[in-house]
Order: sequence, then C-alpha cells, then structure tokens
Amino acid sequence: MRSAESGEASAAETVQVGVFGSSLTSHLRHTGRAVAPCISSAMRYISDSAAQSDGLFRRPGVLSRVEKLQEIMNSDPG
Repeated sequence: MRSAESGEASAAETVQVGVFGSSLTSHLRHTGRAVAPCISSAMRYISDSAAQSDGLFRRPGVLSRVEKLQEIMNSDPG
C-alpha cells in the first residue's frame, strides 16, 4: 500500500514479506520474481507427481497438512 502523497510503502507492506499473510504483489516485489516460489513448487509437484490423481482439485486438503506446507514455505520459500 503506497501513500498517494509520499509514494512510500506502508509499514505493513515493508515488514511482511513471508509467503503467507502478505499480499502477492508485496511478496513478488520483495523477491524480484514473476511467480511466487510456492506456486512454482506446487505446479512442478502437480506436473511431476499428481497429474493423474483423481479428484485432485475437488477434495479439500487435510488442515494439518495444509498448515505444515504453509510452515515449510514460510521458512524456505525458495
């Protein structure tokens, strides 16, 4: 969020640069990437391992596994 008058980033935008809990725009600006690493990793995994899985996008993930993935990506987003 940039101030219209000063053009400076807000404190929330400059402090939060993790994968989850910050805006995608802020994260991409901070990392200098066009695609977030967690999205690239997920696409690579689906392409390599899960493309033939039934119901891949119809079934919700197990909350504990989703939280663990968030923890992993926040600690090592590359």
